[in-house]
Amino acid sequence: MTATGMSPRVIAKALGTHYTRVRAILALPSVQSMMLDFRQITKLQALHGIQQSQHVVWDQVGRAAKGGDAGEFRDWTAGALNLEKIAYSASGEGRPMPVTQNLAIFHQGSASEEAKALVQALAPHLNGDAR
Repeated sequence: MTATGMSPRVIAKALGTHYTRVRAILALPSVQSMMLDFRQITKLQALHGIQQSQHVVWDQVGRAAKGGDAGEFRDWTAGALNLEKIAYSASGEGRPMPVTQNLAIFHQGSASEEAKALVQALAPHLNGDAR
């Protein structure tokens, strides 16, 4: 239970015992070893799932770029970034990913026209067709 993120107090309540008893059990070397094994298995499953998903996500990013739909392109690239964050976390690299704000300054035209132009400019680079 603790390997999935539950606190000793929550575990104790679920098991109907005192949290000091749970903490004592969690401190046992055999339990620590089992938790480490569980985390390793979970890590491998997460990384495998990400590897399977990333091809689909990047195919969709390319499709959205070719179609010129700025909103769809934004959504798929945000999804790709989230997969990257999960991969960093699951791999144990623990590199902090900065929180960014989407910022654009538009001088002329509408936001959708500007975004569509950006997507069209990036499309060849996403598909490896850059000249």
